[in-house]
Amino acid sequence: MTVTLSAEIDGKHVPLTDCDWVLWGPCGCPFGVSMAATAHGVRAADEDAAWRCLFVTKREIDRAKRRGDRLELMSHERYCRAVSDRMIVRCDHA
Repeated sequence: MTVTLSAEIDGKHVPLTDCDWVLWGPCGCPFGVSMAATAHGVRAADEDAAWRCLFVTKREIDRAKRRGDRLELMSHERYCRAVSDRMIVRCDHA
């Protein structure tokens, strides 16, 4: 029996292998992304695990949260359609 983990996003169940965690800065610009799962296993089924995928230490995570960074789980399709192009544009908000 194969178990496929999924998340409910916008009212639809999406397999975690088709989801990405996007790291947003307080200005609203995306500046990091991590796959929730791969064919080899789950990397980040919840937000705490996603923070650990994107930062090395708890101190870095705490600093990012204080700065106002936030994470959002989204489908890979949405990431490609609405976010990926924004990742290569320089943030002018600083």
